[in-house]
Amino acid sequence: MITALQTNPVTPIGQSGQTTLIWDGGKDHPYAEVWVKVDDGEETFVVEQAKGTRQVIVEWGRTYLYILSDAGKRLATVTVKSRP
Repeated sequence: MITALQTNPVTPIGQSGQTTLIWDGGKDHPYAEVWVKVDDGEETFVVEQAKGTRQVIVEWGRTYLYILSDAGKRLATVTVKSRP
């Protein structure tokens, strides 16, 4: 599972905000990875950690898809989009 404490953080127009990701790949996925895809861009590696939390910066008007995966298989996703 992967969640964000705020999936729609309030961010002033043209500025950045933040949210906290929480993930847990479970006992069957000790090498789980978190990736992010911003808007329609390429997936970018964030961290290899089976379980954790991390504060992430989000820019106004952008959509972030955070992906929890293991060995190339998607386990879960969460979408974060900042708004004014």
